[in-house]
Amino acid sequence: MSIPKFHKVSLVTEYTEIEAHQVTGPYDVIIKNHYAGVNFIEAYFRNGIHPAEFPFVLGREATNLVEASFAQFTKIQEDTVSVKKLAANTSDRELKLWTASLLQFITGITLVHEAYEVNANDYVLV
Repeated sequence: MSIPKFHKVSLVTEYTEIEAHQVTGPYDVIIKNHYAGVNFIEAYFRNGIHPAEFPFVLGREATNLVEASFAQFTKIQEDTVSVKKLAANTSDRELKLWTASLLQFITGITLVHEAYEVNANDYVLV
C-alpha cells in the first residue's frame, strides 16, 4: 500500500491559535521535533505582523523523529515534505548542528536581501 500524495498538517487559514492534531487515521503520523529553529518569521506569519499567503504550513526547519503513527505509515515520500535523511545513529550534537545551520542560513539570506541591502565593503555578522 502506498502513502497518499497529500497529508494533514497544521494549516493556517486565519490568525489564531492552533490545536494539536491527534493520530486518528491509518495514514496519520505525529512528528516530534528534536530541535527546532526559533524563526521569528513564523510567529510574524501566524499573528499577521508579516503578511502570509493563505493557506500556509508552520514548521520550516527542524530535526525530528516519528513519535506516533498507525501501522500503515512506513516512510515519508521525499516529494511530500523537505526531508534530509540522517543516519539512525546521528549524535545529539549533529542534530543541533543540522538545525542551527539551516536556521542561520535562512536568517542570513533574509537579512542581507530584505532587512538591509549589503554593499561592497560592508561587514556582515550572522
